[in-house]
Amino acid sequence: LIIAHFLLQDEKITMLKLVGIGIGFFGVFILFYHRLNYSSKNLLIGEILILIASMFYALGTILIRKLSERMDFLRATFYFLLFGFVFSFPFVFVLEYPNTSRLTMSAGFSVLYVAIVGSVLGYSIFFYLIDKTGATKSSQIGYIVPIFATFLGIVFLKESFTINLLIGALLILFGVYLVENLKT
Repeated sequence: LIIAHFLLQDEKITMLKLVGIGIGFFGVFILFYHRLNYSSKNLLIGEILILIASMFYALGTILIRKLSERMDFLRATFYFLLFGFVFSFPFVFVLEYPNTSRLTMSAGFSVLYVAIVGSVLGYSIFFYLIDKTGATKSSQIGYIVPIFATFLGIVFLKESFTINLLIGALLILFGVYLVENLKT
C-alpha cells in the first residue's frame, strides 16, 4: 500500500489506511508472537529477510498491476511463474543440497499439488484480482493468509486454539476493513 502510493497514481494512502495497516500488522504479531524464539541468534537475520521479501512481494504486486494493462492475467501468471522458476532453480543446489534419492511418490504428489494448486491456481486468482481491483486491495490477501494458515493448522495439525489467535485474527480483519471499506 505504501509503495503503491508512490508508484501508482490511482492508489493513494490516507491516515485511516495507515491505521488499518498498523492494526493488521499488530494482529499478525499477536497471531505469531508466541512462536518467536527471542534467544535465537538468527532472529534478526530472519526479520530482515522477511522485510526484504515483503518489499519484493509489494514491488511484484505493483509490477503485475502495470503488466495487467498490457496483457491478460493468465499470460502474466505464466511469465511470473516461469521467471520465478528460472531464477530460483539454481539456488536449490546452492542453498538446499537436495537429496533426490529419498524422494517418495507422496512427496512428488505434494510438490505437484503445491505447484498446481498453490502456485498456478493461487497466482492466477491473485493476478486476476490485481487486474480487477488494483494492487492495494489485492495485497490485503497477505493479511488473510496467516488467518487461514493458523486455522488450517488447528483443524489438520491439531494445533491449539487460544484467545490470542482469535484476537489476532479479529484485529487483522478489522485492519483490512479499515484499509478497504471506509471512504477516506
